[in-house]
Amino acid sequence: MASAYQKGLAGAQLLGAYNEGLFFAEAHKGAHNESFFLELTKQRFDEIYAACEGCLSSFALAPELLKSPDMIRYITDKGVRVMLGHTDANFEQTTQALAHGACGGVHIFNGMRGIHHRDPGCTGALLMDSDAMVELIPDGIHLHPSIMNMVYRLKGADKIALITDCVSAGGLQDGRYRLGELPIVVEQGVARTESGSLAGSTLTMEVGVERFYNLTDASLVEATNMASLVPAEFLNKAEQIGSIAVGKQANFALLDKDFSVQATICAGKQIF
Repeated sequence: MASAYQKGLAGAQLLGAYNEGLFFAEAHKGAHNESFFLELTKQRFDEIYAACEGCLSSFALAPELLKSPDMIRYITDKGVRVMLGHTDANFEQTTQALAHGACGGVHIFNGMRGIHHRDPGCTGALLMDSDAMVELIPDGIHLHPSIMNMVYRLKGADKIALITDCVSAGGLQDGRYRLGELPIVVEQGVARTESGSLAGSTLTMEVGVERFYNLTDASLVEATNMASLVPAEFLNKAEQIGSIAVGKQANFALLDKDFSVQATICAGKQIF
């Protein structure tokens, strides 16, 4: 990741590294291999941070596993955004983590304790915190459309980042693939582990924007910004990217009315 960040890529721009793994709870492991899970220490974080050579932008963890919430402040003081995910944290533990500097939730509802009317859980805490940004997978599979719309109504257009969570099977036919070392099966475009857990998606971003727009009350401008400007603002890069404006980098895609990509411009050059 550090090498690609420094040398650049053809046809894309790497904005940073997002560490999602190792420091999670088995109860919500998703497609992660729990045999690799570790206790998060300053030494382990420092090793990851050093290996990234300046490109580590976001770091996901299960807050209930921390010996001290001060670990969150330690990470954020290095300019890395802390995200909460693959966690069994309750409402109070999540609220405490947010108070110590965590700033969002990994693919909301998925990989975290959900909402119960007597236990709002991690999901409820993230939805009720006005400052927390939440990732959302808008494939219509990870979240029911009505839940997608509920998140939109609670968080608003400025606190949702649309993500694909796309795996190596994206854009390919149904069949057997691998997610890291785990075998996964894709049927009707849905990726699952052999045990039946969702294993990322085969979603592409333009399809995600289309589905969120068609399945919720969001406007097309709002849905588009959730896939571009909101993430750029979250990474403190909105002055350079995230929208089309004088002085910004020319990074954008041209879509037709059917949301089919007609052209892609990266750093002012037509790539596709």
